[in-house]
Amino acid sequence: MTRTIAFTRIRAWLAVAIVALLLAACGGGGSPGDVHPGTDPVLVAGEPNAFLLVRSGEKVVVTQVLDGYYSRVDNSVDIDFAEVNGEKLIEVSTSNSMPPSLVTYFFAIEAKTQRAVPRKIFRDGRQMTHKVYSAMLLGARGAPELSIIRNHRLASSFSAYEESDRGTIRDSDRRLSRIVYRWNGKFYASH
Repeated sequence: MTRTIAFTRIRAWLAVAIVALLLAACGGGGSPGDVHPGTDPVLVAGEPNAFLLVRSGEKVVVTQVLDGYYSRVDNSVDIDFAEVNGEKLIEVSTSNSMPPSLVTYFFAIEAKTQRAVPRKIFRDGRQMTHKVYSAMLLGARGAPELSIIRNHRLASSFSAYEESDRGTIRDSDRRLSRIVYRWNGKFYASH
């Protein structure tokens, strides 16, 4: 009987600890970053990681989507959604100041486990990947960097920038080259 009571208390404290950790990761309660998983996955950012929460019936499935992420930029992690051929894609985008850059990651929710899994929709050379990088434009005018989801749909094309000695775009003290990615119905490829 004593073991059952002790085990019940441990389970109760464990549940409280998990809730406290989730609240701490999203800035506490009663703030705009509250965790309220509904029909859409929710991103919970906590230094230095980020987790995607997905409601699945009575439970919430948690998947770590960023590991060891750090930035000095306020509000440097964002989330967006798009639906492609009946599959919901989740975009997790990050920004950083050293060097000024953006990285976007794509995930899909696995039907069986309800966990977020990397969705490889970018062709980098001969390899497929779920993330894409761009230098951040600081003063130069040009197409917005990594504008991949627009109105919850994948863009037919988007731009990324990379630092290059041969770059034709002058931005502060840097020279950048523009890379245009185009959607072919299955993945993005640079042209």
